[in-house]
Amino acid sequence: SFLDDESALNLHNDPSSVHTLLAKEMMALDLKERNALQEEAHGFKNPFFDETPEKIAKALGELMEELDKIPPADKKMYEHSKTIPNSHIQTKAFRLRLLSCTGFNIPISAFRIASLCDTMVDLFGEVALERPIRMSDFSKKELQVLRMGRYQFLPFCDRMGRRVMVMFPD
Repeated sequence: SFLDDESALNLHNDPSSVHTLLAKEMMALDLKERNALQEEAHGFKNPFFDETPEKIAKALGELMEELDKIPPADKKMYEHSKTIPNSHIQTKAFRLRLLSCTGFNIPISAFRIASLCDTMVDLFGEVALERPIRMSDFSKKELQVLRMGRYQFLPFCDRMGRRVMVMFPD
């Protein structure tokens, strides 16, 4: 342990001293290490954060290859999205969002794209393959249920610009 016996005893008897020790340890780190710890603690860790456009293009190419490996029976709606002119599913931005949320894990991203297409069509119909879902796609009753439901989007974003969703227990 990095604590001597007296320091350990103080931590045990005075929980507020834990904050002092933690602050001292954090301030001993350089800015880059401290920032990396903060990003990890808040769930933001993007291995492609400082990558070049070439490396991102390579990842997108690998994603397409991985999507081709999925059996056609497991990606019916994804294949159908290819026949829809200007389908948002086929855009670079859509693929990058899915890649980012998996930390650029190519096989998982490919599986999620294929299964997401099926789920979106089940829930919203083929319009979900044409364009992103909008609040106007919900009926008044559905919007009321969303507002009263256990899943709520907060009206602001976290410090990385991501939407914050809160889940309330039953």
